[in-house]
Amino acid sequence: MFSMMLFLFFGFLGITALLVYLLICQDRQSHVLRDEHAQLRVLLRSMESRVASLESLLCGKEGKKKRWDAEKESLLSLDFSGPSETKAKTDPNLDLHLN
Repeated sequence: MFSMMLFLFFGFLGITALLVYLLICQDRQSHVLRDEHAQLRVLLRSMESRVASLESLLCGKEGKKKRWDAEKESLLSLDFSGPSETKAKTDPNLDLHLN
């Protein structure tokens, strides 16, 4: 009987130690993610200021205040495939039709 109680005690102690370890690791990960989020926020602000300065330079050359079309610029729309006119047309025989 005593051995069974000892086995249960060590089992619960092991589970408790595992949960504490997981909590410590999760806390460490949350700190790392918070720091990365702060760095990404700073980088995004610097990128936005660079894009704004580039936009002001381009608008200054044209002589009128016109915002450029973000769909034409692949870096601003985060689409690296290029403008839609240059996309390759797909073969209609390769289309997948599920009935």
